[in-house]
Amino acid sequence: MKNKIKILFAIDRMSIGGAPAVVLAQLREIDKGQFDPYLLTLYKSKQANYWDAVREILPNDKILECTLKNRSLLDITTWRQVYQFIKKEKFDVVYTHLFLANVLVRLVAIIARVRVILAMEHSFYYEKKIWQKLVDHVWSWGTDTIITPNAEIADFTAAQEHVKRSKFFCIPNPILVPAREDVDIEEMKRFAGIPEGIPVIVNIGRFSEEKGQNHILDIAEELQKRGSNAQFVIVGHGALENDLRNAIIHKGMESYCRVLADPQRAKEYLHIAQIFLSPSLREGQPIVILEAMAAGVPVVAYANDGAKSVIADTINGLLVPIGNTNAAADAVEQLLTHPAQGKILAQAAYTHVESYGTKHSIRLLEEHIMEHYGS
Repeated sequence: MKNKIKILFAIDRMSIGGAPAVVLAQLREIDKGQFDPYLLTLYKSKQANYWDAVREILPNDKILECTLKNRSLLDITTWRQVYQFIKKEKFDVVYTHLFLANVLVRLVAIIARVRVILAMEHSFYYEKKIWQKLVDHVWSWGTDTIITPNAEIADFTAAQEHVKRSKFFCIPNPILVPAREDVDIEEMKRFAGIPEGIPVIVNIGRFSEEKGQNHILDIAEELQKRGSNAQFVIVGHGALENDLRNAIIHKGMESYCRVLADPQRAKEYLHIAQIFLSPSLREGQPIVILEAMAAGVPVVAYANDGAKSVIADTINGLLVPIGNTNAAADAVEQLLTHPAQGKILAQAAYTHVESYGTKHSIRLLEEHIMEHYGS
């Protein structure tokens, strides 16, 4: 019987978010008849995480949870632990995600002479320090392929790190959205406190400055002044949760804006939305926008590089200048008052996102690994 290819997926953590969701989909969908997947994380995840789902896929002996002290690359104990694990298991492939794993686990894989080494760059990382760019450049010499979700990120990263563009390969991130019939929409509305017959604008994401949730409050305030009764539901988790709640109270917007720390069910809220609003200041491949498209929800988004890579303005969504909350309010109002336009945009978006199917993404990954493994 032909031996399976042992592949180690390595990532900083499995807290709920874009990159961990990609790894979870890869663990779940990769062909178990051909591949034998393992998972390594470098430090403990937050309370909102994917570990229950991971343990439905992998037994404990195929998981290594490290405890990287202070998340520091100077933690020699973790370096030794990772090296011993990789040498013991004799992996055929190591595939790393996020910066710490791309540095620590990738270098260990290079030293251990793993046959195929892949590293994932998920986004446009504009704020990398010089030493980080240098590390990525040098480590690329021992890396077979740097995977990116789209050509724009590949072009940006190749230029930023002075790596040959031919080293990169694009695999769209898998998009997973719960089916509408599997969601109790009325219960979701009750939980969110949405009155019957009121239009809902949803945002989903980590509560952070770069995701721009504070801009939603200004957009909601502007629409309220114009007489709109639309409700804004902001779903996610993160360090700025209390800041958002306090800002809503300060603006007196409690009747119009709700913050829900419900990350486990975040995607389900797409099915109560008339509009998905993304005021992110920057994005790589904007997974949550693609998820909204897959759920059939029209999208209004700030025109960051990631949003522009998937939205053709007025064709499959509406783009507005970054930071222009009045323009965002105009776009939301336009879709609220012209729902037929929203349906046209949503249908075009759904057609566009079909190419991001999970099975297609996983097959591309499997085929790419086999090309290198067999060479």
